[in-house]
Amino acid sequence: MPTLVCTGCSSSLGLLALSSFVSRIIASPPSAQWRILAAYRSTSLTAGQEELAKRCREHPDKLSLDWMTLDLLKLSSVEAFARRVKEALKEEEGVDVLFINAAMYNMGARTVDLGGAAWTQEALVNHLSQHYLVQMLAPLLTRASANGLPRSRLVFTSSQLHTSIKSLDELAPRLKPSTTDHSSGKSRYAASKVAQLISARYWQRHFAAAKADARPVDVVTVSPGFVPTTGLTRDVPLLGRLLMRYILSLMPFAVSESEGAARLARTIPASPSDSDDALSSLLAELSKTDNPPLVFLAGPSTAPVPTVDEVRSGARGAVRGGVAEDLLARTEDDEMWKQVEWLLPSEDTLRSWAGATE
Repeated sequence: MPTLVCTGCSSSLGLLALSSFVSRIIASPPSAQWRILAAYRSTSLTAGQEELAKRCREHPDKLSLDWMTLDLLKLSSVEAFARRVKEALKEEEGVDVLFINAAMYNMGARTVDLGGAAWTQEALVNHLSQHYLVQMLAPLLTRASANGLPRSRLVFTSSQLHTSIKSLDELAPRLKPSTTDHSSGKSRYAASKVAQLISARYWQRHFAAAKADARPVDVVTVSPGFVPTTGLTRDVPLLGRLLMRYILSLMPFAVSESEGAARLARTIPASPSDSDDALSSLLAELSKTDNPPLVFLAGPSTAPVPTVDEVRSGARGAVRGGVAEDLLARTEDDEMWKQVEWLLPSEDTLRSWAGATE
């Protein structure tokens, strides 16, 4: 039974993307039944979540959906969510797709104490908690299971705003600020997305170096584009939200929620037979090359998947712009990577931080 674990799919783009995946499964010929373990932050389900759960219950031969609480502002909640995922699986089963879509954007700087240091909420939700979740579920991604995907997949929802961060020196003041550091919501969000790309690149290399008998894990990052009507703007003042919903949403550079969701949904394979689709083929081919670039999908959902040559040359389908492009192209022993080690705390460190904040 293939398993999809997803975060940030309880509303807006994530819920639409998950609904699209469910529709594909329902419409497809009978195959292996999918298990969906979806995270949500609230204490009760929304009408949209209830409706999706109802659709899944109507097709028990094709899929099941379990909503599980997760608050990415609390590392202890991340631990509890990971435990529930493990409990939902049989001993020989693994996670086939880990889809990480949750994000936070605050207008004002809000910090959380972790290990005696102040980290911004954007750093915690958009990066550290996600990195910790992957650490705990990594063994399940590499575990092959009957009727599962031949290659599992780790997907991060990214943002092209990362390009606004031009130097590594800009990260600490926006993610782990001192009392004298000041930053805008946009710059903190952008910095957190650079940190997330650093994590994605780290995991890509980690899984590439796994034992020969481990199931291969493909790592993909995807940008939904600028979608001004999502829940990400909930902290923006009312006038700003109205501007984005009724003015900016009409601009040619804006993306609708349905299109943004479609860009996310195309990263999730629907069945083992999807291993022959264009994206799966691209990832498999890239894995055969030395130090393959991290795939970064942007642009219309109907656009052809980039070719191997396009990704390797940076023409399309790769991380472009800002300090992230330079950093991710360098080998892991490069001095630049040593400068960002503070953004990749060990599982033991994150566990100690989780215990200290209980």
